[in-house]
Amino acid sequence: MKTKLTLLSNVTSIFNGKTPPKADQRLEGHPVLKIKDVSDDGLFKGVFQSFVEDVFVEKFKNKTIISGDTLILNAAHNSDYVGSKLYKADHEVEGALATGEWTIVRSDKTVLDSKYLHYWFLNEKTRHALRQIVKGIHLYPKDVGRLKIPLPPLEEQKRIAAILDKADSIRRKRKEAIALTEELLRSTFFDMFGDKHHYPMMSIGQLCKVKGGKRLPKGHQLVSSNTGYPYIRAGNLKQGTVTGELLYLTEETYHAIKRYTINAEDVYITIVGAYIGDVGIIPRYLSGANLTENAAKIVIKQNIVTNYFLSHFLRSDLGQRQIQSKIKTTGQPKFALFRIEEIQVPVPPIEVQIKFENIVKRIENIESIIKFNKNNLDNLFNSLLQKAFRGEL
Repeated sequence: MKTKLTLLSNVTSIFNGKTPPKADQRLEGHPVLKIKDVSDDGLFKGVFQSFVEDVFVEKFKNKTIISGDTLILNAAHNSDYVGSKLYKADHEVEGALATGEWTIVRSDKTVLDSKYLHYWFLNEKTRHALRQIVKGIHLYPKDVGRLKIPLPPLEEQKRIAAILDKADSIRRKRKEAIALTEELLRSTFFDMFGDKHHYPMMSIGQLCKVKGGKRLPKGHQLVSSNTGYPYIRAGNLKQGTVTGELLYLTEETYHAIKRYTINAEDVYITIVGAYIGDVGIIPRYLSGANLTENAAKIVIKQNIVTNYFLSHFLRSDLGQRQIQSKIKTTGQPKFALFRIEEIQVPVPPIEVQIKFENIVKRIENIESIIKFNKNNLDNLFNSLLQKAFRGEL
């Protein structure tokens, strides 16, 4: 028997949070949940970065979070990001004020289970529907409310959610294993190059050339079919590598911007957007790909630093503190190329850097096996999601 569909607005409350003005933000007080407080995987990072006084929250207490709410990223500088981050609120954020970049979807618990609702949002069919209703760079509550959700009896919703909980738990354990390998990389870097060492310092401008990417010429469009000319967008650059769906240039567009490419020997850094300051190395199979104007490439010109060492330094706390201090924050945050050149980098002996690179490659090999297993689990989980919301689970 086919499950009936109902408008989401009939069984939920949907509203945006409230971003406090800078004048009302404090270093302590009542917590505010920002977009950056939640990982791309939809996990609270454990630390709030902004607070307000209780009197401010009292004015906007209808914008505070209840455990079980689903939060959706509703605005970004790039439309690719909108709707891409989903978070199911738990007790850690209960009562926090959500910023205006979050859309809060709160189930009517008499007819809709909050876990069932969140898993419905994770379903690829729903994710696609969200992308379709983005207007410009915004997602509006009234449009989310027009989506239709399958609504079996409440007990059936809870049964489905319980099955998906078990599958999700196994999947998250693989994510935790990946996080442990990344922590091992950070601790290895600190042990080899941390504060206890006193290496000579040089600026990136002395060591490298910094070059920007290139936007598409007016009237040109990216295509989804593989033309052999991949174009790396800002949305693809996350956590030190290239992720997500790639789009491609036509041959005509490629010849118009063919000088703006990046190689596997370079280091990339994002200079605008939600992930500004992200640093990494592109996979070798994408060497020679065209690069977005929202990122820059750092081309090593002196063979006294390796790209592995430089990228990990810029991702370290010391590197990120310098990066964040140099980002222009008035208006749309932007990282000027000349500011990148000013960053100071320790220069250890090249043989120490090569030793670190070899360690990194061994750890990355282990991580790639874990990620392969995780990808298989993700595929199984997504298959379960599809079956669940087709009424086949």
